[in-house]
Amino acid sequence: MTPLVDVASAGTLSLGTGTATAVTIGKAGITTTVAGALTVTEAATFNDNITVAAGKYLTLTGSGTRPGSPTDGMMYYDTTQKRLLVYNATKAAWQADRTDAILVAASNSTQADKDAADYITDGDNVPGAGTVDGDQIEINAAMNLSSSAAKKVVLLAGTYTIDASVSIPNNVTLSGVGKGTLITISNSFNGNINLVVNSDSTTGTGVNLRDLSLNGNASNQTSWQHSRRIHDQNGCHSRIECAYGCQDLWALGNRVQERGYTD
Repeated sequence: MTPLVDVASAGTLSLGTGTATAVTIGKAGITTTVAGALTVTEAATFNDNITVAAGKYLTLTGSGTRPGSPTDGMMYYDTTQKRLLVYNATKAAWQADRTDAILVAASNSTQADKDAADYITDGDNVPGAGTVDGDQIEINAAMNLSSSAAKKVVLLAGTYTIDASVSIPNNVTLSGVGKGTLITISNSFNGNINLVVNSDSTTGTGVNLRDLSLNGNASNQTSWQHSRRIHDQNGCHSRIECAYGCQDLWALGNRVQERGYTD
């Protein structure tokens, strides 16, 4: 006979509403079945795996306001962005689906792009040549991470303001997403800078820069010398393809393509 805990009359069966400090339902090593809908109004901890039966689903209601104090591994559905997010405590950011490429978003990128990004830049907080705190910090970190596997780093649409060189390792591609990706320097930088360089100045090879805009912002400087430079010791294996314009720059390097002609 199966023991029952219930009342004869209709109504709610309440367990643990008195002085109990905890309520245990079930027994270790056996299956506990809940035949009806189960509503949990407090935080719940599951100390073993959870399996959703075939043909069934798990729904996260979510909202447009993300949790204020997230912890690592927390899942949340953003109803505004229509994205399932996981919180990455190491990067202190909510992240959406991953890709093989390493994605970087700018401080003015869309929220959807920031959610997809592995790195999010924060701009040149102290403009000028004296303090090195520009967006190249996050960009270079992404490329250093990718260099061991010769991956591709993608700068999502936005403005990346740098105050030191973007340094591309050998056999790595740094790509934008078209005209919406811009690398520039802050107003009144007033210093010399190589915007993009190959980190290997001795035997550099296989560096690719493409699908973005470079702008030296000359009209907002009182003195400047800006260039884009790729060193290729092993022949023409490195390319710069600035399909959307390279402005206010000196072209230095083995192979540069800009607007249909080669320097």
